Amino acid sequence: MFSFSNANAQRKQSFIKRAYINTVSHYNYFFNANERVKEAQMNAALAHQDDFGGVVSLFPFSTQDILKGNTPQMDEAIKKCNHIITRRQTGKWVDDSWLLIGKSDFFKGDFFAALEAFEYVASTYKKTMIAYESEIWIVKTLIMLEKYDEAVAVSDIMMADKSFPKKFMKDLYLVSTEGLVMQGKYPLAYERIKKAMPDLKRSDYKYRKNFVAGQLAMLNNKPQEAIKYFNKVVKANSPYEFNFYARINMVRLYSQAPTHNVQKARNILSRMLKDDKNLDLMDQIYYELGVIDLKQGNSQSALNNFKQSLAHSKNKDLQSKVFLLVAELYFENTNYPFAQKYYDSAVQVLSPESTEFESISARHLVLTDLITNLVNISYQDSMLRLARDANFRKETLKKIKDEEQKRKEEEEYRNNNPFNNQTDPFAGTPGQISQAPQGTDSRFPFYNPQLKLKGQGDFERLWGNRELGDFWRIQSIAQTDNNDAITNKDKNQDSSSIDSSGSMQPVMMKMPSDISKEDEKYFALVPFDVQAQEAAEFSMGESYFKAGAIYRDKLNEVQKAKALLEQFLSKNLKNSYRENILYLLIKIYESEGNEPQVNRLKSMLNQEYPNSKFIQILQNPEQVSNERSSPEDLVNDLYELFYQKYKSKDFEGALRLYDTAKLKFNGNAYEGQFDYVYGLILSEQNRMKEYYSIMGNIAANYSGTPLGDLAADRVAAYEKLSGIDSAGVSTKKQYVPKSSKYAKGNENDEYHFIIKLAPNMDMNMVKIAFSDFNRDFRPDMGLQITTSFIEANTRVLIVTGFYHIKDVRNYIDDVVVNEALLKKIKANADRKEFLFITKQNFSTLLKEKKWTDYQEYFLKTYL
Repeated sequence: MFSFSNANAQRKQSFIKRAYINTVSHYNYFFNANERVKEAQMNAALAHQDDFGGVVSLFPFSTQDILKGNTPQMDEAIKKCNHIITRRQTGKWVDDSWLLIGKSDFFKGDFFAALEAFEYVASTYKKTMIAYESEIWIVKTLIMLEKYDEAVAVSDIMMADKSFPKKFMKDLYLVSTEGLVMQGKYPLAYERIKKAMPDLKRSDYKYRKNFVAGQLAMLNNKPQEAIKYFNKVVKANSPYEFNFYARINMVRLYSQAPTHNVQKARNILSRMLKDDKNLDLMDQIYYELGVIDLKQGNSQSALNNFKQSLAHSKNKDLQSKVFLLVAELYFENTNYPFAQKYYDSAVQVLSPESTEFESISARHLVLTDLITNLVNISYQDSMLRLARDANFRKETLKKIKDEEQKRKEEEEYRNNNPFNNQTDPFAGTPGQISQAPQGTDSRFPFYNPQLKLKGQGDFERLWGNRELGDFWRIQSIAQTDNNDAITNKDKNQDSSSIDSSGSMQPVMMKMPSDISKEDEKYFALVPFDVQAQEAAEFSMGESYFKAGAIYRDKLNEVQKAKALLEQFLSKNLKNSYRENILYLLIKIYESEGNEPQVNRLKSMLNQEYPNSKFIQILQNPEQVSNERSSPEDLVNDLYELFYQKYKSKDFEGALRLYDTAKLKFNGNAYEGQFDYVYGLILSEQNRMKEYYSIMGNIAANYSGTPLGDLAADRVAAYEKLSGIDSAGVSTKKQYVPKSSKYAKGNENDEYHFIIKLAPNMDMNMVKIAFSDFNRDFRPDMGLQITTSFIEANTRVLIVTGFYHIKDVRNYIDDVVVNEALLKKIKANADRKEFLFITKQNFSTLLKEKKWTDYQEYFLKTYL
């Protein structure tokens, strides 16, 4: 009886003790730790930024860098869980504490430590609810580590487990969906998420799941189902952006077959325009309206909506879409000046890595050349008319002074009435025809900045880049005599420049008598003397020829080319380009079968240029000498063939043509374009050093031009990817093995310290040793320690938290001289065993799982 009574008392005491332990563990430790993890998860959701340009994430866990901000709270949670595990081992909260440690590591961004904890729970507490929940978290962690194949494989294995509890099936479908979306397997992802939808609760961010289901339905061409899910998002109390983009997606679905209901789409957008909440996203609404107009063939309304979109937009991705759409509209309507402006804007905001960048850049260059030449024709024509027509000078002077007076009055009015100053909503929008600023008129060469720059360029080409000063032509007359573009020794000299002895004398550009002294400033650039007028005519002839060639060869606008070149002939301009233009017109009329016009032009060519080599070409087209000169049309044809060979990947043939152009036509008008395409070929052939050099030369030689800007963008992109400093010099010689998938980081990338551990090492002892070392020598850096398997028998220790290469180098310097640490981890002081690695390369290492490959790369790159 005594023994029975004593045993019963012990059982009673044990029950009471266990109840006490469980109560203290739950409410003093686990509850508080779990609250911290919940708070971290909520903060991660609040900080998460969704990209609505693609399928949004089902789990708003934010980024690793943001999660690191939870480290202090999560460390406190881990401390409480460790107390339960070490001091309350007989309680029932030990397994829950292990799972919570994994979640704590997860929400402080230490995914490798989290994965280790989850795997421990899954293997130690098999077939329990805790184990199944940990398996769900294993898949989530693999997704955060971007191991999508592994995540999907693990989820598939879990689905095949018939004992997997129904309680967690919803979560399993969701994590599987996320992994499949990351793999781009949208049909299977849609089937998985549909299975999860019936069991969703409000606490599951239900609006997010419905939105993703709608997106996946769209991608799988199921518009009715997509609309159903987006309607649920709209009707629910969902966050603003989800509500907004759900409506936008519904608009896209209604504006296309088979749910074709354009009026309903317009009604949705109209209501959105009236809602003040959408002020920051008006650009998206107008963009969608423009797209609907385009589909219905209403080009003018589409243009108006696209311009409204640009007026409200700060989103570069959306801007690039709108710029391209508007440019294409203008291009299709042959409104090349506006098309060029919008292509120019598109090139500015479009990423050089975009698949459309090359074709858009090429079209932009063509149109820029065309517009530049057309503007120069107008400019030179105005200048020559001002020089030769006194009545036109008088009318122009009156308009200029009227504009100045009007501008003065407007300025006084604005100063006196500051609140009446209104701005044009399209001001600064490319392609928008707006009033000339400050009362100026772009038709007058004196105020048009593009024309003034062109005039300045022509001046520098003819006379050189010289300082401002009086009588500059007297000092440079000897140089100008040698310029064939200005003077021609075979032609008669201007009689006003020859003295009685027949020698050439300096001539001042004299103002006509009808211009007063005070008005001379308005006509400073007008070519009043014979030589300057010849230079203007030469420049105009050159632009006529180039613009005509672009119309015919690059834009396939034969009629416009013909009209432009005939306009040149009607002006009776006598310069070296007249011969080329006659030949080009003959070829155009020949292609049309217009024999009368061909005979007329051939007669003119024979009379004016009896020794022209173009006559030989026309008479013997198959037996033309290879030693002929370099007329512009031949260079143009050569460039076209060169570019076509590049596009068709015939790089060997293209390089032969490039050598021909350099040898026979060096200094031609297409030299920059030849070099640019040559650089693209070098890139295709992976000759990156030569590519970098040629693009750098183009950027320097054509600075300020569209071609120079394109080359400069490529130089900047190459330097960013290659870790080259602003001076164009690599920060250190880079070595990349032929088979290596690793790339050298920049100075300020995030680095990890890694070391291969000796076999059978106690992991906890190693972690403790490095933790003590970090506490003593790097207390303020917030370094984190974890371990991972690289290969089956290769385990490494990783120290993270280095944000500059010099920090990790200094860390290694201190480690190799610390004998106490080396003894604890059973390592020697050989620096070849202590490695560092960029965050990006570490992901590659975990994927490749070949330690020796990275070690070889490291030794040859950094040591």
